[in-house]
Amino acid sequence: LARIEGAPAGIKGISLFVVPKYRLNPDGSAGESNNVLTGGIEHKLGIKGQATATLNYGEHGECHGWLLGEPNRGLSCMFQLMNEARIHTGLQAISQAACAYHCAVDYCRQRTQGREVTSKDPSSPQVPIIEHGDVRRMLLTQKAYIEGVSAVLLYCSYLGDREIISDSAEEKANCHALREILTPVCKAYSSDVAFESINLAMQCYGGSGYVEEYPIAQLLRDNRVFSIDEGTNNVQAMDLLGRKVAVEAGAYFRAYLAEVGKTLADAKKHPGLADLTSRVSEAMEELTQVTMHLGQIGFGGDHTLYISFATPYLRLFSQLTVSWQLLWQAEIAEAALAAATVPEERTYYESKLATARFYIHTILPTGHALAKTILETERIALDFKAEWF
Repeated sequence: LARIEGAPAGIKGISLFVVPKYRLNPDGSAGESNNVLTGGIEHKLGIKGQATATLNYGEHGECHGWLLGEPNRGLSCMFQLMNEARIHTGLQAISQAACAYHCAVDYCRQRTQGREVTSKDPSSPQVPIIEHGDVRRMLLTQKAYIEGVSAVLLYCSYLGDREIISDSAEEKANCHALREILTPVCKAYSSDVAFESINLAMQCYGGSGYVEEYPIAQLLRDNRVFSIDEGTNNVQAMDLLGRKVAVEAGAYFRAYLAEVGKTLADAKKHPGLADLTSRVSEAMEELTQVTMHLGQIGFGGDHTLYISFATPYLRLFSQLTVSWQLLWQAEIAEAALAAATVPEERTYYESKLATARFYIHTILPTGHALAKTILETERIALDFKAEWF
């Protein structure tokens, strides 16, 4: 990304260039050096198997770049890649979290320590730590994050496919709107909760998780970058609230609410899911209220205050999104469970239902505090003077 001489100021003056290491000869073979040199290898917290370098252009002679696309439209060209990369970043993050979770489950089944809290006999055998309530809560939190976020990622990938192959202009537009508004969730919430999940996996291991003989330490280090890659999660939050929610007078947001509403309407046909349906419905109403409140602030001209709530808003939005996807899964699981005859199938569907209940009953309600903070229009951080730090 670079500016052509005389280009407009700001992002509207950025162009995209291909800058090869070697210039090509007419026959396609590598020619003379294009003076693209490695200035140094960066020393990172994690992902050390992937070298990250500082590149210097033209320090020892001419460096040629070839314009890709139209002049001054470099960012729009790049974002064709960037949006895909953001979804892929979330996928990488949650994949590592899934790895850590499965390692933690295996460890907790084998590691014996302590006894049942009701046991008074010190000579009784110790139990696997997976029998302890707090360990199960940590494992279930990981499971809920992984399955919920994976569902969002798969749904967005599906939307991308539908947008390409559909013959309906209306469906294409709807898929595009949904994918656009959900991309910050895919990247930011996925990477945030993936790191939280791996942190819980390390806690399940206890001291063993902190040493390099076990895999969790490396997973924790490597995972930390995903909340920074492809635009930090703070930038993702500003993209969601500052652009995606507001675009086309809220068209993307309305498309999102319509899809959540369809799932809620279907879920109401399942009496066994009434508690989950009501909780997700309340969360959707709360998000709508918060969005309207912030819209009034934005339309009132206080854009700094408006965008200052971007990060808590993204968390609130993401928790509803994951709850929506898990409710959708719960509908399918309940219907399949009624017809299941094989024990392994019943176990799988029962697990799906219990995981959805856990997230919607214990994680989704944490959004109420975020909503309350936003609705109270708390601005302490904005008013905090720089010298007070």
